[in-house]
Amino acid sequence: MKKVKLVLLALVATSTAAVALLSLKGLLAQEDNPYAGSKKCKTCHIKEFKSWEKTKHGSVFDKLSDDEKKDPEVVKTRTTGYGKPGGFKSIEETPDLLNVGCEVCHGPAGKHVKVSLSDKEAKKATVRVPSDTKICIECHMPHEKKQKKES
Repeated sequence: MKKVKLVLLALVATSTAAVALLSLKGLLAQEDNPYAGSKKCKTCHIKEFKSWEKTKHGSVFDKLSDDEKKDPEVVKTRTTGYGKPGGFKSIEETPDLLNVGCEVCHGPAGKHVKVSLSDKEAKKATVRVPSDTKICIECHMPHEKKQKKES
């Protein structure tokens, strides 16, 4: 009976450690690819940056009232990476992540900006290239997205 309890205890401890390790690995992967900010994208993607800058996404935070800038529910939809590792924290701490930047649609670009320009495959592998409007639904139609999940 003692051996059975010890084996069960060992299994529980091993399983718990494995789950914790996998969770930690996931967190490290996210933190290992921080947000870079749209100004970093501008370095190579000047045409796209200038186009984005003229859109509502490029200036949406700037147009908020002082009260709205203090409301987390508003801020999370007007900044880049809010609530995510390496994402927007505050105007003072992460000014490069104000507005709805490139990384809202393309994902964090910390790894992308470090990859050599000559390694085109690695460059492509370090960003998300949205192929449809599903990414837009995240912010623009969150209720519809929620209903689809419930169906």
